Amino acid sequence: MPKCPICGKELDTSQGLAGHMYLKHGVKRRYDWDAIKLDYLSGMGINGLRKKYHISKGAAWNILHKLGVIRSPSDAARLARGGTIGWSKLTLMRGYPTRIVSVPGSNLKKLGFGPHEALEYRWVIKDNKLWMEIRKTKNKK
Repeated sequence: MPKCPICGKELDTSQGLAGHMYLKHGVKRRYDWDAIKLDYLSGMGINGLRKKYHISKGAAWNILHKLGVIRSPSDAARLARGGTIGWSKLTLMRGYPTRIVSVPGSNLKKLGFGPHEALEYRWVIKDNKLWMEIRKTKNKK
């Protein structure tokens, strides 16, 4: 049973998933979201994604934004120049990034974070794999 990569809902068939993605999240086709994210974060630009996955520029932006990879065009520009994106709040992020780390609950506990702690995350590439780096939110003075 396929699972929606954004909200985690389990669906009966892949056709049902495609319909769900379109109706609930506005994504027209089913793509390999993780591959798109890894390609983008490892330096492939939007046009590279368009050619490789045969998607429109809007679809590419949409996917990257919904995965929590980019929050704004300035993030995208920073990544394109080989920089890193700053930290994003993990507690307020709905869908994909939150689900990876916090739905089981126990893995955050193992990392030493409490249940209602303010956390932030960023994507990091190490050993050709995508990792989510998590830290406690630093207090602003």
